[in-house]
Amino acid sequence: MASWILGHTDRFKALVNHAGVSNSYSQFATDLPHGFGEVMGGTPWGDVEGLQRNNPMFYARNFKTPTLVIHGELDYRVPYYNGLELYGALQAQSIPSRLVVFPDENHWVLKPQNAIYWHWEMQSWLARFIDGTPTLEKPRFEQKDEAKSGEEKAAAKPVDADA
Repeated sequence: MASWILGHTDRFKALVNHAGVSNSYSQFATDLPHGFGEVMGGTPWGDVEGLQRNNPMFYARNFKTPTLVIHGELDYRVPYYNGLELYGALQAQSIPSRLVVFPDENHWVLKPQNAIYWHWEMQSWLARFIDGTPTLEKPRFEQKDEAKSGEEKAAAKPVDADA
C-alpha cells in the first residue's frame, strides 16, 4: 500500500514501506501465487495492461516522498527484491530514502532484538521528517560467541543503506 501511495500523492511528509509490494510482476515469485491475476488486475501472460495499471512501480515517476524501506530477506510472501527495486527507484531520483534488510527475518520481524531495532528505525525515520523523538535510543546488542556450543546466536544485525 505504501508503494501505491508513493506514486499517487505527495501529501505525506514521510512513508514507511515494510515488506510492501512495489512491483506487481515480482509478486509472481511469491509463496502464494494463486489468484494474483484477480488481485493484481492481470497477469504477465494475459491482461498485461491491467497488471501494469495496478503496478506501483509504473508510477515511479511520481515518487517524491522520503521513504524508509524495510524488508526481511527470507520473505517469500513479498519477495525482498520488491524492497530493493523500490529503494533503487527512490535513489535514482535522489529522493531521501533508507533501506534496512533483516537477513534472518521473513515477512514478519519476529526476533525480539530485530523487532526492537525495527521500531527504532521506524521512529527515527518519522522523527527525522515529522519532528519528535524516538521513544528509545538506538539499540546496541552484544553478539554471543558463535564458538560456544549449545548457545543461540544473537539476532543478526540488519543490513542497511542510507541516503
